[in-house]
This record gives sequence, C-alpha cells and structure tokens, in this order.
Amino acid sequence: MMSERIGIPSEDTRTDILKYLLSKDLTAVELSRELGINESAVRRHLDILEKKGLIEHYFEKAIRGRPKKYYRITKGGEGLFPSRSDFLLESVLDAMVDTYGEKSLDKIEDCLIDRITSMLSDLDDSNKFHNKVEAIARMFDDMGFYASHEFDDGEHYLRYENCAFSDLSERYASWLCNIHCEVVKNALGDIELEQIRSAAQGDKICIQKVGER
Repeated sequence: MMSERIGIPSEDTRTDILKYLLSKDLTAVELSRELGINESAVRRHLDILEKKGLIEHYFEKAIRGRPKKYYRITKGGEGLFPSRSDFLLESVLDAMVDTYGEKSLDKIEDCLIDRITSMLSDLDDSNKFHNKVEAIARMFDDMGFYASHEFDDGEHYLRYENCAFSDLSERYASWLCNIHCEVVKNALGDIELEQIRSAAQGDKICIQKVGER
C-alpha cells in the first residue's frame, strides 16, 4: 500500500490528501470539505506531509481579507504514485523489435549514445580527467540517477543511487546499462571502465570504476 510508503500504516487520509493535490492546489478548508473531516485534523496531516517534503504551501492574494494559504504536491510527493513508464517503454521496445527485428535496437543504441554524449559538449581535451568525471556525475544527477563522483585511494568512482533501468526486464535493463557505460566511455575518451555494482543485476546501487589508460 502506498500509505505504508509514506509512513501511514493504519490509515489513508494523507494518501487521499496527496491524491487530491495531484490534480490541483487546495486550501485546508477545501481539503476538509473534500475529505469530510474537520479542518484542524486536515492541518495536522498537512504539517506532517510538509515536514516529509511531500507537499509545500504558498499564499495567494484574496479579493477580500487575508491571503489564502494553498498547498501543492512536490516532485517527491508525485514520485509516490507509480507512473508505469517502465511498462510503456518495454511495450514500445517490444513492438519495435517485433516490427523491425533485433537490429533495430542496435540503431537506436548508437543514436542514444551519440545524443546523450552530446549533452557533455562542454568537455574537451583541455579538461582534467577529474573535472570530466565530475561533469558526467552532474549530468546523470540532473537526469535523476542521484549520481556522485568519488575519488578514493587514487581511483575514480561514479556512484548512482537511483537506477533508471531497474524496473525494466533484465533484457532491456542490461541493454540500457550498456548504453550508459558507452556514454561514459565516449565522454571520457580512452579509459578503463569496470562495473563494480549494478542495480540492473540486482544490486541496490550502481558503481562504476573509471580510470585513464
């Protein structure tokens, strides 16, 4: 149950609040009316949700009286609701393979590697290796991988706390993981890359060891 994921093992009121806020911003009074519970109880739930970072508030000037306090769901709150984008992606890839054959994946792979690598166009040979690895970590962090660069005992590591492929089947997860590795290789040039841990293979996180040849 999603309620368990946000720390509500015994009731769903806060989950209902998040559902209402998915479609529009609401005040505590409006939520009280929608939920059929008193306003003070709603405000207690809102305080807890805001402390968890799942919602936030802002004020909007009213025609009369004091500004109204509205609540809206945050990206963190939206993330609790499954989008099933993994199912849609797998369906698209399956349909493509069924229609154009396995080699269609190879063509898309080359295109994806070039496209994602081009996002690191600010890197050139004048950049120090350390700075290049930092830039790659920032790019993948911006893409939602929760990536970071670690330098330990003379070795560079790229660490990814959130694998974007782990919900896919092993076939496509491994395929996309390979694309990920090729992007890193293309961006850094002539390097050695070792996949220390892989979420696509069942680990909780991904770690790549990268080094200059």
